[in-house]
Amino acid sequence: DMEQVRDGSVVTDQVPALLALNLDLRNEYVKDCQSGLKRWNRILDWAAGLAFAWYELRRVVIRHVRDLRSAMRRFALGQRDGFPLRLENPPEEFAEAERAFNRMAIIIAESEARQDKDLKDKEVLLKEVHHRVKNNLQMIASIMNMQLRSAKTPEAKFMLASLQRRVNGLAMLHRTLYTT
Repeated sequence: DMEQVRDGSVVTDQVPALLALNLDLRNEYVKDCQSGLKRWNRILDWAAGLAFAWYELRRVVIRHVRDLRSAMRRFALGQRDGFPLRLENPPEEFAEAERAFNRMAIIIAESEARQDKDLKDKEVLLKEVHHRVKNNLQMIASIMNMQLRSAKTPEAKFMLASLQRRVNGLAMLHRTLYTT
């Protein structure tokens, strides 16, 4: 047999065996390639699913959470412009959170406005009280000054002068407290 192969002649009964061996090798190679393609298809399917899930998570959840968080932060920092909050096509849960935030923002803004108005009203009343106290102290000082001029005895003049100093001290104390 070896001599026939050496001289270049091939035995015809060995050709089918070589072809069968070649076919087996080719089939194994094709199976390996198909197995590799199936593996890559699974990996690509998984990656596509992951990319789609990430996109939908951003579209349905993350952007609404980001907008809601941003509105809360601005509101907490005292920026009252840009309200009410409007989320674009939110799921029902975020629509409810949007409504709750807007109600809370309205209630707080109205409460703050009421407090500001009440504070201004109280400031006006306090100014009026200070003005009346000042006027009353001036009137008392004037009356005492008139009494002091008409007093006849030195004891009465001394007592009225002492009271006048006390009233002037109260007026100075009031003026100091009012201006600080």
